Amino acid sequence: MTSAPEPTRPSLAKQLLWGGLAVGVGVPLCLGAWIGLVLAGDRLGWSLTADGIFAWLMAALVALLLWPIAIRGSQRQFWHFRGRRPGEPVRWGAEPTAPVPKVRLTAGDRWVRAAIALVGALSLLAICGPQAVTLALLGALDAASAGARSWWLALQLGAFIVMLALVFPVLWATERAIRRRPDDDPARERLELAQSWYLGAALAWVMCAIVGFLISFMILRYLAYV
Repeated sequence: MTSAPEPTRPSLAKQLLWGGLAVGVGVPLCLGAWIGLVLAGDRLGWSLTADGIFAWLMAALVALLLWPIAIRGSQRQFWHFRGRRPGEPVRWGAEPTAPVPKVRLTAGDRWVRAAIALVGALSLLAICGPQAVTLALLGALDAASAGARSWWLALQLGAFIVMLALVFPVLWATERAIRRRPDDDPARERLELAQSWYLGAALAWVMCAIVGFLISFMILRYLAYV
C-alpha cells in the first residue's frame, strides 16, 4: 500500500492568484483569439458567423482545458470519499482532499485512458460546438418541459440518466474485482485507483457537457442576433 498524504486545501492566496490569472490573462486571450478567428474566417470565406465561431472556441476550451482538469478533480474527490458508508455525509468539494497516490500504469492502461480522453474531447466538441446541435437539444428540452422550472428539471434528469449510463458499466466491471482482493493486497489499491479514475472521467464528462451546452445556449440567446 502506498502511504497516503494528509488532506490539504489550497491556500487563499493561491486561489486568488489562479482566479486573477484566469480573469486577467484568460479572458483577454479568449477575446483576442475570437477576434482573430473572426477576421481569419472573413478572409478565408468561412460560413460561420461570429457567434458560431465563439461557440466553437468555447467548446474547444471545455474539451481541451476543462475536461482534463475535471477528470483530475473528480478522481481526487472519488478517492477521498471511497469507503464512506451509506448515511455518512459526503460534502463534495467542501472537504480538504489529499492527492491521489501515483502508481505506474501499464501500457494498456495508458492507451485506454488516452483513448477515453480523446473520445471524450471529440464528443464534447461535437455536442457543444455546432449550434445546430444546441438548437436540437433545446428543442428536445422544450418538448419535455412545460416552463422554466421543468426545463431545468428535464436538463438535470437527462444529465443524471447519462451519468448513470456511464457510471454503471465502470462499477460493474471493477467492484467485484475489488471485493475479491483482501484489504492488504497492493492489487486492490491499484484497482481502486483505476476505478476512481474511470468514475471521475464519467462524472467529469457529464459536468463538462452541461457546462458546454449552457455556454452554447447563452451564446445563442445573447450573441446570435447582436
